[in-house]
Amino acid sequence: MPQLKKLEGLESVLVQHPGERALLNKLKCMEAVTSVLAKVIDFQVRQSELDLLGGGLHVTSKNMPDVYRIFRETCEVLNMQYVPELYLGELPIANAFAVGADKAYINVTSELFFRLDEPEIRFMFGHELGHILCGHTKYNMLVRLMLHMGYSMPGIELILRPVMNLTVRPLLMLWSRRSEFSADRAGLLACQDLEAAASFFLKICGLPLNFYGKVKPLSIFDQAADFQKLMDKSLVDTALASMSVMNSSHPRAITRVAELKGWIDDGMYDALLDGTKQTRAVLANLLRSDPAEAELLQSYLYTLTRWGQTELQLDRSEMAPILRRVLFGEKLQFAGTVLAPVLQIVAKIIPSGVDRVRYELEVLYMKDGSPFKTNLDVLVYPHQTDRSYISSSLAKEFIRNGEQPIALELYRVKA
Repeated sequence: MPQLKKLEGLESVLVQHPGERALLNKLKCMEAVTSVLAKVIDFQVRQSELDLLGGGLHVTSKNMPDVYRIFRETCEVLNMQYVPELYLGELPIANAFAVGADKAYINVTSELFFRLDEPEIRFMFGHELGHILCGHTKYNMLVRLMLHMGYSMPGIELILRPVMNLTVRPLLMLWSRRSEFSADRAGLLACQDLEAAASFFLKICGLPLNFYGKVKPLSIFDQAADFQKLMDKSLVDTALASMSVMNSSHPRAITRVAELKGWIDDGMYDALLDGTKQTRAVLANLLRSDPAEAELLQSYLYTLTRWGQTELQLDRSEMAPILRRVLFGEKLQFAGTVLAPVLQIVAKIIPSGVDRVRYELEVLYMKDGSPFKTNLDVLVYPHQTDRSYISSSLAKEFIRNGEQPIALELYRVKA
């Protein structure tokens, strides 16, 4: 197995899915609700600890040295601040989860462990460590409470469930599904093996044991692309697909594959893997200091690469690293690259009502020897259209511009 890179300076903000980050911030603002449940969560944490200590196998360097070595190495790769406790549990389902509040634990069922080879185990460990890295475990306890309240807290559920259903449940379940995208990113960074990640998803999608090793792992990305095309074509299909997972803590496995592939194609995976401690720190500081700006640049990148795929038949993975450098401020020209046909990119930020904004990209480009201009609606998450969420620099521009639409040139070819 090739030597894995230790990602010094890796921080949660670098792997968090933007939609998940925004929802987590909302949950943190609902302390009036979550504080009422704090003692209940403490109870759940202690119950989980006792279940693990009394019913699971505590993995250590003495009883399972090879497994513990892989786990410690994964912690080192992801720059974890401490090594959580690891347990194996005897359950007839393939599952793993991270629990705890101040101190986190990871539990892996023997059934899941039995199905995975070493690179896939590293992906799985990285996924669970990603939940810990991103601060998910406290809210995951709320999700578990909500899903299993009748079993773990009979009687009390009659009081709590109506309150939670009316307040925190819809937001919490949506956050939980998006948190899986963040954890999958950490999983890939941990194993640094795309085939291992793809193989992991093949197995949780239902690949029979007798077909292990006989199916090309990367074929699952083709299925994810086909599913994404269906979602892009039909709003009805998108609505139906969303409704069927509304009460689920996890998104569909194929949706997770599509999200992970998009993250890779956008160049962020390579930027983190091939970067240095210093470059990761620069990117983390941007995401921390002005997350709205960083998320908007990522939305520009996503919109432009989708357009380049359909209009210019360009490979998204070739476009993304170049566009990322330009969008994040590098003075780079497209000449000599796959994006040479693009002459100019202008971002437009347009007020929409009292408290909303919308975003467009105007692209001037050459095709078949002639210049064309197109306006693209920027693909953003709902929270990004909230006027209160725009970046500090855009807020200043709106004031300076008398609340009129703003046009910002992102790129122009040199004459």
